[in-house]
Amino acid sequence: MSHAGYTNSTLTFEDVEYILELARKGVSVRYKGPEYSYVHAALRRLFFLGILECSINRGDPVVILHECLQDEQSVLDRHNRLQAKMLFRKETTHGLSEIPENFPLRRLVSRKGIVLPADGFKPIYQIADDPEKLQAAHRARMNAVAAATQLNTLSLKTPTNPAPKQYASKPGNNHDKLYDSPSPEHDFPKGNITLAEMAAFIPQSFKCWDVIDRIIWNGAKSEDIAKLINKYRVMPAGKIANNTVYMMMRGQMYKRSKDDVDYEGWTVGGHENIAKPDDFDPHSLSVTDFRRPRVFANRPDEPVDPVPFKDLADGVAVWPEHGDALDLTRCVSWCAANPEERYYYPTDFRKVLYQCLGGPATVERHHEDAQVLLRLRSVPGATNARHRLTRKLSDDETDEQEGEPVARSGKHKHSATKQDVRRRKTIAAQALSARSTRASLKRTTRTTPRNLSFSFGNMDSEDETDDEAYQGPKRAKKNKAEPRRSERTKKPVQYGDGAMMIDDEEEVDAEYKESKDKEFGDTLDERDLVDEVDVEMDD
Repeated sequence: MSHAGYTNSTLTFEDVEYILELARKGVSVRYKGPEYSYVHAALRRLFFLGILECSINRGDPVVILHECLQDEQSVLDRHNRLQAKMLFRKETTHGLSEIPENFPLRRLVSRKGIVLPADGFKPIYQIADDPEKLQAAHRARMNAVAAATQLNTLSLKTPTNPAPKQYASKPGNNHDKLYDSPSPEHDFPKGNITLAEMAAFIPQSFKCWDVIDRIIWNGAKSEDIAKLINKYRVMPAGKIANNTVYMMMRGQMYKRSKDDVDYEGWTVGGHENIAKPDDFDPHSLSVTDFRRPRVFANRPDEPVDPVPFKDLADGVAVWPEHGDALDLTRCVSWCAANPEERYYYPTDFRKVLYQCLGGPATVERHHEDAQVLLRLRSVPGATNARHRLTRKLSDDETDEQEGEPVARSGKHKHSATKQDVRRRKTIAAQALSARSTRASLKRTTRTTPRNLSFSFGNMDSEDETDDEAYQGPKRAKKNKAEPRRSERTKKPVQYGDGAMMIDDEEEVDAEYKESKDKEFGDTLDERDLVDEVDVEMDD
């Protein structure tokens, strides 16, 4: 069968299958390096799926071929976008251009003379065509280097008389994680800001009462906020922990409880049960008229001085994009690319937006908080936020005890309930009833002091006294003193219903003793007998 001179009308499943096999081999040759591992795996898998469809003769062979061509373009476009993100951490990347050698299937189809779609294919993404992102990536790399250098310099300094650092609660490694971010005492601009933009540019805004209301009522948890901050910020002092985010919000909610009793004993889970105001809109991203957090109670409630807009890019590791980005990202990106222009946050927010960017962007569904959280939790390897069962803290408990789940792990022991005790007593009574002879033997031996030996042999008459009935062991063990007669007054023993008095079972006891003597020898000590009964009872 000849595989040259194809036309769209004469293409068969065998022809397309043969072309895809050749394209898979071309992928292995072109993208064999480790820097192209994603392209190599994705293209080979997509072409293999096309081969499977051809092998079962499903659909139209021309449509299968065109879909594989589109998949090839999408994979290479995705690769270039991933490489653009890596520019925020390193200078060199491995982007792909539009040359035919980078498209194994498209190149093969062209050589075979197959007519491609009339509208062609969209060009794949190129980082060189996005100067704003190039500037932002360069600035992010410089910020990361500066932050690392500053951290190393501070760690090498050893002051002669260092003053002890004051912490809000107790010393630890989870404080001052956001020291390089803008102050929380800035006013909020009049406009729209996404949840991801808050985490990237103004992470301390999560202390704001209105921000806390908005994000929690829209489904955010402490772990979601921590994950967003760690994703978008450089974090030179280490990643922020979930509990640190919780304490950021809890401190402000404690101050809020002085004005509103609904926030007493505040927890993230309990916040969902607080009544929402009538004008609350879960689709709104507006931060207009949001209140600043109360940082210092003994200082005037005045906002701090505005900061240069371009400085909001300091400490940003990854810039928000697509549905995570809106007007704040546009403003910071423009000011970072034009550092000679002096604009300040938050006072010049609308000026930059209208004079430099042509107005605010349209808020769409993928910008909403719920969609940002959905994308965050759908990343491979991510875990969804947990809904914890929480309770109020007592005055003596610590913050670390708050929010502990009510249900404990099965590894922990639990105290016995009354039903457990009753059940165990019932089982014990049944065992005693089944082995009444051995149970009576066990109970009788325990009435004798442990420093005495007791023998059940030679009990010939019921008229004998206790002293006459008592005899020592038949064979005295070596290095063992003779038993002494106890002078203590013996207390009467109360037996259970399942037990039988020893006087009524003399003959049975003698037979039991005789069988044991044959099995273990003539010597049978009291403790040996008791242990034997205990083992059988446990079984």
